[in-house]
Amino acid sequence: MKRNIDDFNGMKDFIISIVTVIAWVLIGVIIAIGYFTMETKGESVIISFVSMIFTMVSSLGILATIGVYFWQRNDNERKQFYFDKKIAPLIISKAYKITKRINKLIRLINEIDRYIITINHRDIEYISKNNESLPEGFRENKKSISFNLENDEINENKIGLSYELYHFATKLDKNILFILLLTSSHLNAEYSDDILSQYLRGEGKNIEERKLLIKNLKEARDDIFYKLLEFSDKYNVTEDEINSTYEE
Repeated sequence: MKRNIDDFNGMKDFIISIVTVIAWVLIGVIIAIGYFTMETKGESVIISFVSMIFTMVSSLGILATIGVYFWQRNDNERKQFYFDKKIAPLIISKAYKITKRINKLIRLINEIDRYIITINHRDIEYISKNNESLPEGFRENKKSISFNLENDEINENKIGLSYELYHFATKLDKNILFILLLTSSHLNAEYSDDILSQYLRGEGKNIEERKLLIKNLKEARDDIFYKLLEFSDKYNVTEDEINSTYEE
C-alpha cells in the first residue's frame, strides 16, 4: 500500500512525542527516587544518583536529535524524488525530441547542396534549390526543423529540481543554442557572397567543414541521449510518457 508524504511527517511527530514522554517519566522517577533516597541514605547518594540519571537523559536527547535529523534528511530526499519524478518526463521528452531533430538536421546537412537553408530564431528552415524553376502550382512550401521546445511547466519548476536534473534541464537549452550557433556559422561560410573567400576556401574546405559540423552534432546528440536514458531509468519514465509530451 502506498504511503503519503504526510504519513512520514506524522511518524516524525510521533517519535518526538514518545521521546518527550519518556523524558518526563524519567524526571518523575528521579524526583520520586530522590525523595525516597534522601529520607533513607542522605544527600550525597542522591546527588550522585541524580547526576547519573541526568547524564542518561542528556545522552537520550542527543540520540533522539540524531535520529530525528536522519529521519528528516530521508524525508526531504523522498520529497525531492517525488517532485523530480513529476517533472522528469517533461525534461526527458524534451531531450528525446532534441535528439530526433538533430538526426533530421544531420540528414539535411548531408544533402545541403540540394537545399537553401536559413535559420529563423530557433527554426532551421529549408527549401529545395529547384523550387523556383517549378511551375507555380508545384512549388514547395518552406519546411523547418524546430528547436523551439520551451515548456512553461519545466521553466516554472526548474528551480525546485535536484542538482542533477536541474543541470540536465539547463544544459538542454545550452545544447540547442550550441547547435544553432554551429549550424549558423557553417551556413554563413557555405553561402558567402564573397567570391574570393569561396575561391580560397575551395570545394574541399566546405566538405571538410560539413564533416566537422556533423561530427559535433552527433557528439551533442549522443551526450543528450545517454543522459535521457539514465534519467528514464532512475525515474521509471516509460516510452509512452516520453512520446505523449511533445508532438512532432
